[in-house]
Amino acid sequence: MGRLTYLCGAIMLLMLMSGTAWSQEAFQAYARKDYADAYKGFEKLAASGDLNAMNNLGLMLLNGQGTVVNYAAAADWFEKAAEKGHLNAITNLGTLYELGHGRPQNYQKAAQLYRSAADRGTSDAQYNLAQLYEQGNGVAKDPMQAYVWYSLAARSGDPDAKQAQQKIKSTLPQNLVGSADAFVKNWKPMTN
Repeated sequence: MGRLTYLCGAIMLLMLMSGTAWSQEAFQAYARKDYADAYKGFEKLAASGDLNAMNNLGLMLLNGQGTVVNYAAAADWFEKAAEKGHLNAITNLGTLYELGHGRPQNYQKAAQLYRSAADRGTSDAQYNLAQLYEQGNGVAKDPMQAYVWYSLAARSGDPDAKQAQQKIKSTLPQNLVGSADAFVKNWKPMTN
């Protein structure tokens, strides 16, 4: 099952990166668990085109923070940010397609979205794509591709990906593992 990429959890980092008073107020409200005020603040930011705020609204709608749970509205916010290239929103939208929350379940669409963010270095998208390859959902079942994508996510420090990588590694021929490891070692994320 795909994971969501959370921006709201990195409140302090995003506060430092935020330039407007609205954004600081929204993040501060979220940090103190005043989700109603945070939601209102993120709505203002999203209306002005802030992609992080759009993603955060989607996450808050999924979790019922400051609003009622609404998968369709969450998917709409993720889609708006994803259309403008927000990698976490792309990953999150892929997860909703994978799970069939707010959008009809569509593994192929999930794989396409995950691949888009995974190619640009998003570790959660890499992990999610690896799971699809491992299970054969939306893509042909391919343990080697699963190994490669788990390895890339593990390289970013993901402990679940490291564990999955090791599990699959034991099922693959050693010569293929060597080739995959060389590919992963030299892999660089795409830029736009």
